Order: sequence, then structure tokens, then C-alpha cells
Amino acid sequence: MTRSPKRIRLGEIPRESYHPLRLRWPAKWQKLLGRMPDAKLARKMGVSLDAVQAERRRRGIEPFRPRNPSVEWTPPMTRLLGTDIDSNIAARLGLPTHSVRRKRWKMGIPPHDPSRQRKMFVWTKQKIALLGTDVDRVIAKRLGVSMPTVAIKRAELAIKSYYPQRRIRWTKEMIGLLGKTSDWKIAERYKIDRLSVARERQRRGIRPFVETRPVKRTPKLKPILSLPMRALARRYHIATETVARLRHDLGVAAGKRWPAKPGGKTAS
Repeated sequence: MTRSPKRIRLGEIPRESYHPLRLRWPAKWQKLLGRMPDAKLARKMGVSLDAVQAERRRRGIEPFRPRNPSVEWTPPMTRLLGTDIDSNIAARLGLPTHSVRRKRWKMGIPPHDPSRQRKMFVWTKQKIALLGTDVDRVIAKRLGVSMPTVAIKRAELAIKSYYPQRRIRWTKEMIGLLGKTSDWKIAERYKIDRLSVARERQRRGIRPFVETRPVKRTPKLKPILSLPMRALARRYHIATETVARLRHDLGVAAGKRWPAKPGGKTAS
């Protein structure tokens, strides 16, 4: 039985210090990154779309997305959802109908049905005392109401949501790494969940770290490229397109699926 290649830790695939084919960007073009669609800027400059996208990501600039101002939903506004047809609610709130419909779907509120009589739920002191003692879904099931009903009432009373998991204490050292290295590496270094790192980074308005340097083509790279595609891309955080290109250029055959574990699941 052929043994799988020795696993190399994250971040150990060497990278070039700079891209040898990187386009030199004059200041007048740099100012337009993120201020117009990448395709339009590429046509204006006479370069490829990939070149514009790569430079924008390298500089940590968000893509151009003209969006309507976000709606701040207050508890009185959410209480109107489902009490009338979406178009009437939208007219009362001065919002597009699709915004009202999307919010109602997100909160799990059924559309207005005049034939169905709604029973008003009365919040007693005993019921209010349950808010925040468990997740909203559990409290809602216990009270026999929908989860949005519980969530809205808890927000009205400024009661914090229930979080059974351990709180992460973010030190200055940890915060200083956000956006300067990948969420995966931070999570591995401090033994925390990657999604927790991503949430903290997004909460602070920090853009994600994007590695744009090309992979160094060293002898150590061939055994790594023989791993299955999904496992390689997930373990070393390399795009599958990059893996395919490196395999083609270095003449490495596509990796075979690893033997299945007991129970029928394939190892990855």
C-alpha cells in the first residue's frame, strides 16, 4: 500500500517575494480601483480583467458594488411584517417591496393571510424571565411561539442573547494580526475556530488577508501536488485553479482519492 506524502504544515509552501509579471500601475489608474467595475477599468487600460482584479485584491480594495442604503430595522417596523401584504407594509414604511419581503423571509414570518385570525401572544413576567436564559429557538419552542417573536421581544427589552460557548479574549497581539495574515493561521496559532476569527475581523471592519504572491516551484512542491485536489486546496488554502496549473506545468498527475475510512467515508 502506497503511503501518503508527509503532511506539511500550513504556510510552509514557499512563495515568491513579488510577482514577476506584475503590471506597473501609474497613480492615475490606482485611484480608479474599486471606483468602477473591474471589467470597465480593464477595457479602459487595455489590460486583462484578471490583472485588474489581482491588483485590487493585493491592495485590499473592495470591488465596486453600487448598493442602495441599508435599512435599519427597528422593533416597531418588524412588528408590522405579516400584518398586511408586503406592498402595503412597504408603502407605510417608505421602502421597496422586495426589502420588506426579504426581511419577512429572513425572520421566518409567513405572508399575510386575511382568512387566518392571529392570536395575540401575551408576555407575562414569567415568560419575560425566560428571555436570554437559552437560545431563542429553545425559548420559542417552550413558549409555543415563533423564534422571531422571542428575538424581537428580547431586543425590545435589551436582553443579551444566550451564548453557551466560551468567550474569546482578544489581546492586542491577536488583533494586530487580523487582516495581516490569513484567518486560518490565526485560528491555528491560538487554537480557536476560524469562523470566530472571521467574525472578529469583520466586526472591526478589517479586510481579509489575500495572498497574491505566486507559489515557488521547488522540488518539495511535487509531492504536495500529488494530494487529492480538494484536500490540497483546503489544507494549504490554494485555489483549485492554481493547483491545476501547477500540476500541468510540473507534469504531476492528478491525485487519487484516498482509501475510505471505516464507515464508507473517504479520507481527505
